Amino acid sequence: AGGTDTVYVDAGNVGIGTDSPSTQLNVKSSGETWVLSESSGTNQISGYRIHSNAGRQNVLYRHNGTNLLTLRSGTDDGELQFIVGGSASERMRIDNNGNVGIATDNPSYKLQVQGTFYVNETAYINGDTEINAKLHVSDEHLVLRSSSPEFYLATTGNHYNWMIAAQENVDGGLEFGHSAATATSLDLDASNYVRTLTLNSDNSANFGGNVEIESSSLPILRLRFNANYYTDYNTNGIDATGT
Repeated sequence: AGGTDTVYVDAGNVGIGTDSPSTQLNVKSSGETWVLSESSGTNQISGYRIHSNAGRQNVLYRHNGTNLLTLRSGTDDGELQFIVGGSASERMRIDNNGNVGIATDNPSYKLQVQGTFYVNETAYINGDTEINAKLHVSDEHLVLRSSSPEFYLATTGNHYNWMIAAQENVDGGLEFGHSAATATSLDLDASNYVRTLTLNSDNSANFGGNVEIESSSLPILRLRFNANYYTDYNTNGIDATGT
């Protein structure tokens, strides 16, 4: 309009707002610059398609019926790579299985972070959690909440696996149990554990076997029945009573 050239073709490159386009399509403006793809039809898609000689199509489009913006990479084996910063270092990847990797280009899980990550609020995990390192809990509580929460401690050799459980059928009860000494893997079936100790809400305790106490000095055991009376035991039996 007004006799001003706005589209230029230079050696096969098309320039809009520039007379020296450096790529096949070069759009330039002194203000905000937009490239618009728009469909006026109903339930139609408008977007941008990037095609390679191998037949893979990378597209960014919006469906005006669902208002969903879709970014699609390649065909069934396509992956999305995210590079930020001044270098060409990859920061995040989404592979064709839907796995998301941060600081790794080969994630094996739905979310895999190579490095330290921080959660400032509550994290909800509705499934098994495996930690192959130390677990540090600072300043707050570690809470296991379910109808019958159980906490298992497992070794890597042929040793006892231990379970700590707050059982729903025992009011305020806390149970300690162990599995067979020949267990080679963590057994998550509580019914296979022998109850070694149960702490009850009335301050009583039930032992699943003999209680052995070792001491290098006397008395070996002192039982206090109230604030004013106790009984001491040594290797020969009752040694003393007092207040």
